[in-house]
Amino acid sequence: MYLYKMGQIPKHLVKRIFLTIPVIVLLILLFLLISSVITKYTGFSVLEGDGLDKCLKDNDITLYINSADSSEALKNIQLNNYLDNVKIINCFDNNQCDENGIDNFPAWIINGDKFVKDISIAEILEFLKCK
Repeated sequence: MYLYKMGQIPKHLVKRIFLTIPVIVLLILLFLLISSVITKYTGFSVLEGDGLDKCLKDNDITLYINSADSSEALKNIQLNNYLDNVKIINCFDNNQCDENGIDNFPAWIINGDKFVKDISIAEILEFLKCK
C-alpha cells in the first residue's frame, strides 16, 4: 500500500492520526491525575525522583568532614549519592568547626541536632520523618 498517492495521504490514515492524538493526550492527563491522587493520599510521588532528595532539601543539614582530599572523604559517606542537597564544610581549611564544637568526623548538624558519626539512609529517614 502506498502512503502517498499523488502527494496525498489517504483519508483513513488522516482519521486514524486525528483520533490517536487526542487519545494519547487523554492518557497522559489521566496518568497525571492518578499520580497526583496517589501522591496526595500516600505521600509518595510517582513523578518526582527519590523522596529523600526533597526531604534533604527541606531541612537544614550540614555535613562536617576533615580531609585534605574532600572528594575521597565524601565517597565514604553513606549518603554520598544525596550530598547535592546537603551543605558540606571541610574543617581541614575552615574554622567553622571550632565554632560549632566539632572535633570528630564525619559530623552532621541536622536541624540543630548534632550527630558525630556517619548516618545511614534509614537513620536520616527516621530522624527527619521522611516518607
